[in-house]
Amino acid sequence: MTEKNVLLSDAAAQARGLAIDAIHSCNSGHLGLPLGCAEIGAVLYADQGLRHNPNMPKWLN
Repeated sequence: MTEKNVLLSDAAAQARGLAIDAIHSCNSGHLGLPLGCAEIGAVLYADQGLRHNPNMPKWLN
């Protein structure tokens, strides 16, 4: 694995862990989407430069 792939894999694993913690803490929810799409999110945000500004939700990158 290249260093880039390792970083993306680690980012996806952290996202999965945060999703599990969030769903467990509220005792509600379904883990299918967050666990299944963690790699997609990691690639979009970390590799492809997708940005989000929570103060301006209609802002287009």
